[in-house]
Amino acid sequence: MCIATAGWTEELSAADPRVSFNIPKQRADLALMEFAEQADLTLMVPHGLVENKEANSLIGEYTLQEGIDVLLTGTGLSPTFSDHIVLSISPSQVLVKEGDTMTTKKKAGLLAVFASIFSGGLDAQESQVADQFDEIVVSAQRQFLAEDTSGATNLDIPIEKVPQSITLVTQAFIQSADLRRMDDVAQYTTGATYAGNPAGQGSRVLLRGFQSRKSIDGLTVSTTGFGAAVDPDFSVVDRFEIVKGPSSVVYGAASPGGIINLVTKNARANPGMAAEFEIGSWDYYRVEAQVAGSLDSADRFAAIGVIAYEQGNSFQDVANHDKKVAYVRVDADFTDDLNGFLSLGYDSQENTSFDGVPVFSDGTPADVPRSFYIGSKDAIIDKSTTFANASLDWRLSENWEFGLKMNLRSEDSPATSAPYGFGMQDNGDFTLAGSRLWVSTSDDVNVGVSTVLHLDNLFGTAGSFVSASILDQSKESRFAGSGAMFGGGSTANIFDSAESITALIDSAVYPDTPGFSGGTKLDYLVYSVQGYLQVSEPLALLVGISRSELEATTSSLFAGQTDFDFSGETSLRSAITYEFMSGYTAYVSYSESFEPQFSRDVDGNLLPPLSGEQYELGLKFVPDNSQLLVTGSVFQLDQVNRAEFDQNIDGTDRFRAVGEVRHRGAEFEVIGSATSRLQLTGGVAYLDPVVSKNQGSPELVGEVIPFLPELSASVFADYVVNDSLSLGAGVRYVDSVRTDSTGTTRELPSYTIVDLAANYQLENWQIQLNVHNLFDEHYFVNNYDTLFFGNTVGRPANFSISAKVSFQ
Repeated sequence: MCIATAGWTEELSAADPRVSFNIPKQRADLALMEFAEQADLTLMVPHGLVENKEANSLIGEYTLQEGIDVLLTGTGLSPTFSDHIVLSISPSQVLVKEGDTMTTKKKAGLLAVFASIFSGGLDAQESQVADQFDEIVVSAQRQFLAEDTSGATNLDIPIEKVPQSITLVTQAFIQSADLRRMDDVAQYTTGATYAGNPAGQGSRVLLRGFQSRKSIDGLTVSTTGFGAAVDPDFSVVDRFEIVKGPSSVVYGAASPGGIINLVTKNARANPGMAAEFEIGSWDYYRVEAQVAGSLDSADRFAAIGVIAYEQGNSFQDVANHDKKVAYVRVDADFTDDLNGFLSLGYDSQENTSFDGVPVFSDGTPADVPRSFYIGSKDAIIDKSTTFANASLDWRLSENWEFGLKMNLRSEDSPATSAPYGFGMQDNGDFTLAGSRLWVSTSDDVNVGVSTVLHLDNLFGTAGSFVSASILDQSKESRFAGSGAMFGGGSTANIFDSAESITALIDSAVYPDTPGFSGGTKLDYLVYSVQGYLQVSEPLALLVGISRSELEATTSSLFAGQTDFDFSGETSLRSAITYEFMSGYTAYVSYSESFEPQFSRDVDGNLLPPLSGEQYELGLKFVPDNSQLLVTGSVFQLDQVNRAEFDQNIDGTDRFRAVGEVRHRGAEFEVIGSATSRLQLTGGVAYLDPVVSKNQGSPELVGEVIPFLPELSASVFADYVVNDSLSLGAGVRYVDSVRTDSTGTTRELPSYTIVDLAANYQLENWQIQLNVHNLFDEHYFVNNYDTLFFGNTVGRPANFSISAKVSFQ
């Protein structure tokens, strides 16, 4: 591996600036790449020396010399820094073949002293050495692969060793593809499905056919909040970790399909100042600014601040949105062994409500333009979120680590209005309805305590550890409102003008007395233990168990208050991983999920809890000298008591438990550096979801579960043409889906979307053009897994142009 650098004018010493490192134990070549990236410098190492070697973990604040010594202790490597900060190995120790190299280049970072590294070029001797190698350049701004997923999995092992399929969506990919909402992320995530935007409140994302759970920095948040009810603004996001399959051993109550963990931006990984302005189709514009840097001369404390404002209209008549975001975070290294952070944020989003266009009883959409809108400019979804996150990590000894983390979130959505239509007849008549919320709040308080005991130096089991955690979670949501009363009647016709339908909606009167109200309060403790045993160098075992103690209270205007004290739920997981060749790791795993549900049936009874189990067989491949992860997996997921919409009674949706469903599937995914100039993310997923048991309707057994695509695929590639220009292209495909179990209604057709991107950099300026849905594909998405409310239409062709200036 060749990692080149430029000049440094002083000798390294204990007085040199300290850098905060977070590098898990892994292959030496990957560890050295992370060392170079996190130190914001460049290193040069012959590849022959690091082949088949494993580096140590490096977590904490160190000088460059201290850090590299800890990282490579016991590897047989003798690191030294020249006066140009070149990590060099004596030629007599290794014969490096021409072309057997890897290069990682990074821009100057937070510490001003690093700027001198890039103030000059390589000297003549270094240039001559560098010319002997075929360099592979990895751009720091276009890195699609991140490797630390311990926050989401609670496993201190590299991503290629985790016995689960994991998709990473980094800030680099978000910027390259101009992703703005969770539906964009879902359509570029293997195994995920974008399942609509109910009432315009936020994107629904399914994983392996099941509603996903959400977490922020490793702690779950209410499904009535982030994700299910509001799309987070990506200005505060460092990356998304999308972990597929049950995760109840880590989180307790969890979806069998998986969890989406949002990792927030930190000050040390995002140094400097930047400002960005973006414009696009439908009068869209956005302004964003970020500043981050050290707060003290010793670089013990660093802070980042982000503000953003966004506004735009829509291809649909009347619709518009408005967004304001503020975020600040302080990262602290109190000592070499104690560090943490505290962040505060505010997110206000306002958009026009839209719940789709009714369809005929056989599923045929009405022949209306895409701009056709059932709504009103006065029907607004207004949501504000205030949040605080904190974390404290303490290395008690070489083998023992302790962690404490917390998040608080409060969402408020006052005076929300949501009109909608349903039940369209053959002549185009349909029923208009609507609701207005006076109160809609959601509060989350989550605290987690965890510890990891490394067994490396205790029993000679290198790489083995035991992790344990306790989660104390409290989630409460409340709502109250009334339904619309139409003085001129609630019947409209789809072939009338949109203006006449809007006039009818605007004529609605909302009673002063509540027509519906309700709430849910959850309090539960989760005790979790996981053990990872490295039996031999290629073979490892993972076992885990959790116990969830749950108390819940639900209330509604019609059913009153009901208290539930669920008996303790136990969830298990186990896995075997085997690295049968260098870079190739196979795994087989079993995992369970438990998730209470608070939907009610037609008699007002609460549906029984969901319970799931998954068997998964997978293979992960990380090529030598490459930041590339290839994952293939096959799985079977079984879940009992899945809720299915039954009917609407007095304005309240009622459901039924369909018995047992079985989702079998296969996924193949690639993320990272395909070549020195090409960053890639993409994959293909196959899903076979069927009803396996149904006592109430045995004729449904064996039928396909509707509104889930059998096949989906996506790929996005970003190619560096030269130092200034990079080009990107993406393709997203979603198969046609059934709209009922028996196949008697019309399917939603398949669709293919093509996206393009071009990025030009000139010194500290960056100009980017993105074109979405290049060929103007006309496609539909269903919001509620039923034709009762109709479908929404996807966004037509659109573009954006952004200009970003950075100051280091």
